[in-house]
Amino acid sequence: GFDAVSVALRATTTGQKVRMQFYDETDLPVGKEIDVANYGGDPIAGSYKVYTIPLADFGVVGKKVSDIHLQNYTDSA
Repeated sequence: GFDAVSVALRATTTGQKVRMQFYDETDLPVGKEIDVANYGGDPIAGSYKVYTIPLADFGVVGKKVSDIHLQNYTDSA
């Protein structure tokens, strides 16, 4: 099985904020949403940065997931 997920992100602007969430086959969220900056800082504008996040941190170990969403939330308050 898998114990972590890795993603490479490239920000379009400095200080961009990105969240990650797993979803099931009915498009309902599974586990908790994660701010990727907690696993290596903010993405870098114009360059790729790799984040590796343990599945246990999402709370999805042993659960069936079918999708991962990455969401920019830079301008949300």
